[in-house]
Amino acid sequence: MESNSFKGRGSKLLGLVILPRRIETVHPDGNMSSDIYKRIILTQLHTLLKPIGFRKKQQCFSAEQGDSALFIQMQSSMKSTKNVLVVTINLGIFSRIIAESVGNTREPNILDAHWRKRIGSFMPDGSDKWWEVQSSDEADSCGGEITRILTNKALPQMQSLASTDRLKSLWEEGKSPGLTDYQRKQYLQALELRQRSSTN
Repeated sequence: MESNSFKGRGSKLLGLVILPRRIETVHPDGNMSSDIYKRIILTQLHTLLKPIGFRKKQQCFSAEQGDSALFIQMQSSMKSTKNVLVVTINLGIFSRIIAESVGNTREPNILDAHWRKRIGSFMPDGSDKWWEVQSSDEADSCGGEITRILTNKALPQMQSLASTDRLKSLWEEGKSPGLTDYQRKQYLQALELRQRSSTN
């Protein structure tokens, strides 16, 4: 005698939707890998950023805008373990003209960016923000919160500043996120010398 089973090809489940089960990688001790959490978050970022021109390389996304490049990078903390992921998001704007003006011939990259912030600066208290992720649900939640902040606050500001002239104006106001005051003055001086040489 069989119980709790469905027999026959004609059997139908009315009003019941069966969703596909998510396949997850689990360590022998029963905990999921932090690499899986990374992929969940990066997939959400890719879904947001690819349609607006960003390309993905490892944990960093980049896009071209005029004479500048925009960077959005997921950074893992050294506190991360095989089962716990601790992450934040780094943001950067790189100006090719400014780089050339100071003799930087490297390809655009976030470490040499001329405007740098962490995503926490766009949150209510403005403090540095790191997410600790210990489950797939927490990874989903983390990715959702990050993409909302990027969409509503960080990306609009980055896109509005992504040009050499706009960065120059920002520095002339005494503002230089991610830079020292020495760097701010150095870049302004280099741009001034470049302008003078182009008019001679």
